[in-house]
Amino acid sequence: MYCKTFRYKLKPDKLSSVIEISKRIDSQMRSFSEDFQKYTLIREIQDHLEILELYFFEDWDSWRRLMEKTSSDSRLEELWENFERLIEGEVSEEDWELLE
Repeated sequence: MYCKTFRYKLKPDKLSSVIEISKRIDSQMRSFSEDFQKYTLIREIQDHLEILELYFFEDWDSWRRLMEKTSSDSRLEELWENFERLIEGEVSEEDWELLE
């Protein structure tokens, strides 16, 4: 199993907006028929919130296929740009493999 993680920070007053956009992004990605599971972890660090999103796919190829299918989706691109305007700093991405 393959896991793609995204870590980012935001101000507490932006949380509901970020959650709403994140749900819309996930919904749009699911419309491309690649199956995945998502978990979101949150913690408070001083005056910010840190979010860790974990996307689980059957394998790396499933992730790659989804990225190929969504690469020209203007709606998804617009949602992502709106998301980036709400967060603090950069989004950190990592790739993981699940040991069973």
